[in-house]
Amino acid sequence: MFPPAHRLRTGREFAACFEAGRRYHGKAFLLFVLPRAEANAPWRLGMAISKKVGNAVARNRVKRVVRECFRLCAPQAVAGLDVVVVAKKCLDPRRLDLHQAISDLRPLLIRMAKDLDRPAWPGSVDPCDAP
Repeated sequence: MFPPAHRLRTGREFAACFEAGRRYHGKAFLLFVLPRAEANAPWRLGMAISKKVGNAVARNRVKRVVRECFRLCAPQAVAGLDVVVVAKKCLDPRRLDLHQAISDLRPLLIRMAKDLDRPAWPGSVDPCDAP
């Protein structure tokens, strides 16, 4: 779990991201990104995983993998942003692992970083390849 400062919690926070945030489409995920009012504010992550993805066990697996991906890879790229990750129904949660999540989220985060003029990915090496 992320600390409360790094979580989107209320419906208003999610609605603001959905309505005013920029969209980035990937194969299995859709990102909604909204810059926060304070530039030095911590990043916040929210997830919208519908029942179309699977049962509660499958949805929780997707959430765990996405949280780990952001924990390892995204803090530099998403500083001062609210990010909502939406899992598409084509995602197979039984086959989802950290490598697959990173391979789908990485291009989205790089594109987002270019659009917002931020550092893209922390290094050119995939964090899953590190020992």
